[in-house]
Amino acid sequence: MLQDGSQTFQAVHPITKDSIDSPHPSTPGKPVFIDVQFDPVSHKPIVLWGDVVQAFEDALHIRYNSRVVPFLKGADLNPLVPHRIAAMPEVVLDIVVRGNPVRTETASPQEKVPGTSPMSYQEQTGKTDNSIINTTSVIRRNPVYGLENAAMENYTHIDRPPTVSPSARAPQSLSTTTTLTSDVTPQPQPMGNIIPSRAPQGTSATAGTDDLTQIMFSAGQGGAKAQVSLGDMYKDGRKVHQDYQAAMDWYSKAAEQGDADGQRQVGYFYHVGLGVSKDYIKAMEWYHKASDQGNAIAQCNIGVLYYRGSGVPQDFSKAMDWYLKSADQGYAPAQHNIGILYYKGDGVPQDYYQAMEWFIKAANKGYAAAQDYTGILYHNGEGVTKDINKAIEWYKKAARQGDAKAKGRLDRLKQRGHTIE
Repeated sequence: MLQDGSQTFQAVHPITKDSIDSPHPSTPGKPVFIDVQFDPVSHKPIVLWGDVVQAFEDALHIRYNSRVVPFLKGADLNPLVPHRIAAMPEVVLDIVVRGNPVRTETASPQEKVPGTSPMSYQEQTGKTDNSIINTTSVIRRNPVYGLENAAMENYTHIDRPPTVSPSARAPQSLSTTTTLTSDVTPQPQPMGNIIPSRAPQGTSATAGTDDLTQIMFSAGQGGAKAQVSLGDMYKDGRKVHQDYQAAMDWYSKAAEQGDADGQRQVGYFYHVGLGVSKDYIKAMEWYHKASDQGNAIAQCNIGVLYYRGSGVPQDFSKAMDWYLKSADQGYAPAQHNIGILYYKGDGVPQDYYQAMEWFIKAANKGYAAAQDYTGILYHNGEGVTKDINKAIEWYKKAARQGDAKAKGRLDRLKQRGHTIE
């Protein structure tokens, strides 16, 4: 059951076996809605094959596009009893039948609730907008699940549908903006960019697609990259309600398969406390798993933990070592953080010239914080010849990306009579 007490359904429509490979396939039948069952132990959504056969006596198998949806299996690779498939409430599945589809009394949610409005275009065609088909009525349920606890533990790859409404979570994003003025000691950028698709290792998207149904299907079948992509969607609230717990669940599934982006994201969620309690020790453990595979973002974040002494003794030298590993892969936030170490003289002799070199590397990649710092060094004449005009140009580059500190510096320069175009 969903949190609001409503029932979830799996939409299906019949298609005859003979028409599957026909150049002129028959028009699929009207969608029928099968009860989605939620196991009381694992809380995973499933559709029982017995319910499908009750609706279509001559049902052969279930398809999604051209792919046969398999029965869920136990550790011995034998189908679990009673037979079941993972529910996918966001899509309409094909029920392949021998001949003309035979429907029993199973009815759609609208047919079961007198007085409800007719089915929408989305429900008739299966082209949903990521919503779950629900009704608040009390309907017939299968009285006996026959699910064994030991068996349920074996199919953690079945995944729950998105929640109907976003639950109260931590803030969507944490501020990484620091006080970077010429007369205030600047601080390092903490996490840097956490979006997997921008990581130096490449994209975590599924075959270059952002199609929710395809990603959900692939993730439900155990595809690690799709699981990370779906985690990203829940984290950002893109095409689904934002849900940090759901994001963490998907990242964890990918991480357990050894996916570096999934491991790094699990570490990040523990680092900042999204969907889980903040735990620097666990964050470090997951970052190390990802960094062992060369993940540059995880390497940078390990450096942040050492820099701040979060979960480990503060150690600027170790922070530098990890930043360098990441920076050598071209990761701009790590290059920026090395600039901070040289700017402040943390673990290394203070060296504005070296700081400028690292800031410029990150700034030329479009990293706003580094662009702002480059402006500060030109503004103060630290490591370079003082040049207000160059400082203004770099401040403007950062400000165009929404950097509030750079905008503030431009405003103050304008008040002092400098021309800001």
